[in-house]
Amino acid sequence: MKILFLAFVLCFQAVSIAQPATELAGKVNDIYLNSFNNESIKPDNIREIQSVLNRIAASDSILSVLQLDKKNISDLINEFSLFENANQHTDSTLKTFYPVYLHFVSAFRQYYKGQFIYSARKKILFFTSSVSCECTVTMCQQQLAAVLRFIQQHNGQYELILEDTWSSSYFKDKFKAGFVP
Repeated sequence: MKILFLAFVLCFQAVSIAQPATELAGKVNDIYLNSFNNESIKPDNIREIQSVLNRIAASDSILSVLQLDKKNISDLINEFSLFENANQHTDSTLKTFYPVYLHFVSAFRQYYKGQFIYSARKKILFFTSSVSCECTVTMCQQQLAAVLRFIQQHNGQYELILEDTWSSSYFKDKFKAGFVP
């Protein structure tokens, strides 16, 4: 009985530890869509993300459960700070946020990969590129916005994973995708 209780407690703890990653994805996706629409981003939204990232970085158990690298999370926190400052001085928030978004996806790749693989929901695998010609990057940004809007409209029905083909090839290799941007 004690073993069963301990297993339940550990499972519950892992779910509650993983909660910040789930919340972050939604918040970061919202900022991406606002950036895509060239809408202003509220500094409070960025600070909220930074707060969650700081909480994650401060906890070795959360870092372990989410399979995150502390330095990578610290770098991501810094990028959000730089974006917050740049956001006040640019006409195109998407141009400054897209690299931050891809860094976020990269930092949480292992956790989100596990969520994606074991999810019972319908799956969307999206290949994008951070390094390519300007027209290809723009196309990736536009298609990503369309996919994020689609997922928002079908709340809870789809699991998305994004693979930047410049920095990762796990899904590209797994599904034997030929050329991707």
